[in-house]
Amino acid sequence: MFTSVSVKNFRCFQDFSIDSLDRINLIAGKNNVGKTALLEAIFLLTGGTNPGIVVTLAAGRGVERFNSSAATELLFAPLFSNFDDRNPIKIGGLQINGDRHTVELQSVPRKSTWLVVGEAMNYELENSNHIGQGLQLKYTSPSGKIWLSNIWQDAQGIKAEQLSKKTPLLTASFIAAHAGQASAAAQLSCLEVVKEEYNIVESLRIVEPRLQRLTTGLVAGMPVIYGDLGLERLLPLSIMGEGLQRLTYILLAIAKVRNGIVLIDEVENGLHHSFMEKVWHAIGNTARKFDSQVIATTHNYECIQAAHQSFTESQKYDFRLHRLDIIDDNVRAVNYKQEILETAIATGFEVR
Repeated sequence: MFTSVSVKNFRCFQDFSIDSLDRINLIAGKNNVGKTALLEAIFLLTGGTNPGIVVTLAAGRGVERFNSSAATELLFAPLFSNFDDRNPIKIGGLQINGDRHTVELQSVPRKSTWLVVGEAMNYELENSNHIGQGLQLKYTSPSGKIWLSNIWQDAQGIKAEQLSKKTPLLTASFIAAHAGQASAAAQLSCLEVVKEEYNIVESLRIVEPRLQRLTTGLVAGMPVIYGDLGLERLLPLSIMGEGLQRLTYILLAIAKVRNGIVLIDEVENGLHHSFMEKVWHAIGNTARKFDSQVIATTHNYECIQAAHQSFTESQKYDFRLHRLDIIDDNVRAVNYKQEILETAIATGFEVR
């Protein structure tokens, strides 16, 4: 679990830090202030031994298809603050046990061994002087050990290589504002194996009281989650309401990344405000059970109020609100402790 994170030269962040992170964290702020970018920075940190994470970040922004000539513009350059790749991206995170993890991403030139002729003809050359754009990913563990990875473009497309193979020391799950259910179905299968899915079902009854169980199946080779509402047949989760889907994805992700971090963009999506206090109760209980940390974003004032009220009434107030603001052209984080947030809500002070 991270207690603080620092970000330099990534997206909108020139030199940013956020501290006082707790088990459950909610990131607020105006549009385009960097809420989603902060989740991406933390995700990049946790996946610092996997070069494919750069492509994953692009896909999360809707950039899923690009040819090699577009990679620099759509894949590499947007990662750097002001599109300036002369300075490396540096992200660091301090854990509650004192361990510090860092990742550095820098632009590097790479000689291509391919020459494109026409639309579909590639000729391999032994000594090409064509310079392609590449990125080098350097992850440094708390012990000081370094793992290097490369990702680059050439005439064949995007390629990646791990110069030092290593199982990630950190685990994380990123839930986009509008997530699909394929990965959630795989997560449910893992829980079914160890017979822990019933705990998840109990929490999901917040949204759908008739829910008796969840299970997985295959439709045309694709994993699908089904729910039992006591009807004659099981129903696909996809037709059982956006709120139930959203809470299912969140709770399954928390359970899957035991001892890891769950990053949720626009956590309130699909969930009615009248459920949110109980939703936060479920998120908090599940995160404690699986010793996971949650960092989520929101635009919704009622979501913030519900979170504060839920954790106030719980046995432990392990929640923190962080508001991002732009001050002197730099993004800054303001942390709200329980007492300060209580006063802000009581007086109607704007904390979104």
